Amino acid sequence: MKRTIAIAAALCFFAASAMAQTPSPIVAHYRAYQSALERDDLAGAETSATEALAAAEAGNDARIGALAFNLAALRLMQGNASGALAPAQRALALAHQYPGNGLSPTLANLLVARIELAQAVPDASARLYAALEAAQTAQLPASEISDAAIELALWSETNQRYDLALTTWSIADNFAEGSRYPEAFARARAKLGQAIAIIQAELSDGNRSHFDADNTADALRQLYEACRLLQDLAAQDLPSGEITLAQQTYAQVLAWSAVLRSKVRSDGMRLPDFAVAQGDADGMVEDIGAPASSARPRCMIQTAFLREIEFPSSAAARGELAGASVRLRINEAGELVDATVVAIVGSQAFVDAINRARWSVRRRADSDPNCRMEMSIVRSIAFSIEGNSGRPGRRPMRP
Repeated sequence: MKRTIAIAAALCFFAASAMAQTPSPIVAHYRAYQSALERDDLAGAETSATEALAAAEAGNDARIGALAFNLAALRLMQGNASGALAPAQRALALAHQYPGNGLSPTLANLLVARIELAQAVPDASARLYAALEAAQTAQLPASEISDAAIELALWSETNQRYDLALTTWSIADNFAEGSRYPEAFARARAKLGQAIAIIQAELSDGNRSHFDADNTADALRQLYEACRLLQDLAAQDLPSGEITLAQQTYAQVLAWSAVLRSKVRSDGMRLPDFAVAQGDADGMVEDIGAPASSARPRCMIQTAFLREIEFPSSAAARGELAGASVRLRINEAGELVDATVVAIVGSQAFVDAINRARWSVRRRADSDPNCRMEMSIVRSIAFSIEGNSGRPGRRPMRP
C-alpha cells in the first residue's frame, strides 16, 4: 500500500534539498508521514499528512496542492473516498492555478476521477476513462495508471459494462509493472479479467447457442497465459495451509477455463492447439502446493467420485453454464484431508451439488517410487448441456 503513496509523495513534494536546509513544521510533519508509510502505519501517516497540510495552509506555502494530493490519495487507499474528495479537488484546482509548483494537473485529475467513481458520482466512469487516456498520453507513472485501470475494470464488471471491462483490463495488463503485487500476478489477474469480459459479453449478447470463434480463441489465450503466469506463484503454500491469493486466482482461471472449454466442445468447435496441449497434460489435475523443503517429486494422483455430481435441475432447465475449482488436500498417508470449492462460476446450486459428491484419491502406478503424497491439487469441473440433446453433463477438466 505504501508504494502508491510513496511515489505520489516523490512526485508531488518537490525541493527536498531546500526543505532540508530550511527546517519547518511542514518538513517535520512530512517526514513523520514518510516514516509512518515505511512502517505501514496508515493511520499515523494520515495524521501527519493532515498536520503537514495544515502547516502549509497556515503559512500559505506553495506546496499546499502537493500535500493535499498526498492526503487525498492516502484516504482513498484506506477506503475513505468521502474524506478524500475535498483535498483532491483542492489539489486539482491548485495544479491548474499554479502549473509550475510541481503537481501535474493530469495526475490530480486522475485521482479526482478515481474518488468520484468510488463515490458513485454520475458519469464518473466516463471521466475516469478519459483521465486514464490522458494519463497514458502524459506518461504518468505505471503505478498510478495501474491502480486507476483496475478500479475502473472492477466497476465495469459489476455494472455489466463488459466492453469497458475488456479495455481497462487490457490497460492494467500493459501497466502491470506498476502494480503493488508481483508483476506476474498482476498480468495474470488482468488476463483473467479480459477473458471474463469476453465470455460475459458473449453471454450478454444472447449467444448461449454459439460463441464467436475469434472471441472464444482470444479468451482461451488469455486464460492460458494467466495459467502459465500463475503456476510458480500458486505453488507456494502458506505454513497454515490456507489458500493464498495466487492460488485463489489460479483456481478462478481453472474454473473459467473449464466453462469455456466445455462450451467450445458442446458447440462442436475445435480447440486451439495450445489449449488442447494444456488440457491433455497431467491427468487433468494441478499441484498448487508443495512443502518448500521437499525435493521429492509428487506422486501422480488419480481422482474419482464415490458419489457423482448431479447437475442442478433448475439450472439445467435454464441452460446455465457453470464451472468450479475444488481444492483437494492430501496427507502423506494418501488420505483426503478435505475438499473445498475455492472458485465457482455459477450459482450456489452448483456449489451445493459439488459438496454433496464424494471424492476418492489414489496413487497412480506410474508414480516415482520415492514420490510424496502430501500435496494440494485443484480439480476443475464444468457443468454443461451436452450438445443439442438438452441432457445435463458433468465433465472434469483443467485448462
